[in-house]
Amino acid sequence: MRPLRQAPRKAPCVTYDAEPPADRFFVTGGSLTPGAPSYVVRRADGELVDALRRGDFCYVLDSRQVGKTSLVGRAAARLRDEGASVAVLDLTAVGRNVTLEQWYGGLLASIARQLHAQERMDRYWREHEGIGPVMRLFSAIRDVLLSDPQAGRLVVLVDEIDVVQSLPFSA
Repeated sequence: MRPLRQAPRKAPCVTYDAEPPADRFFVTGGSLTPGAPSYVVRRADGELVDALRRGDFCYVLDSRQVGKTSLVGRAAARLRDEGASVAVLDLTAVGRNVTLEQWYGGLLASIARQLHAQERMDRYWREHEGIGPVMRLFSAIRDVLLSDPQAGRLVVLVDEIDVVQSLPFSA
């Protein structure tokens, strides 16, 4: 019997400092890139994108290492291809040993960087220091990102949500 896809001839157990090239079939550890040839498309791929297109609040709950991050990455790529403004928040990247101000500022900074709105969001954050960090985050999203008529549909995807359990404050 012939395999469906021929594996690359190079050694499959290669680790990468950054994301692996999309044409690599074997990836050790971490998530797969949206175009990875070894990604197995599941029913959840279509369901998640369809629900996000409708503007539904969605969550994907499952055990560790089953492809949630890869699913989110593919959904983000599809929505971006359709013209949506998409930010993916990996909560492990924001940190755990941070203050409340640093946590919400970090979330905002990550969103701003991905949507190329760093200057506007940073200015908003500084100009509204009298507002608590949670309200400032959501106000910045509303007043800066959602008020921009060219931004189109905004989708924020949150990965590694379990990080909030280990924060030194209530999130």
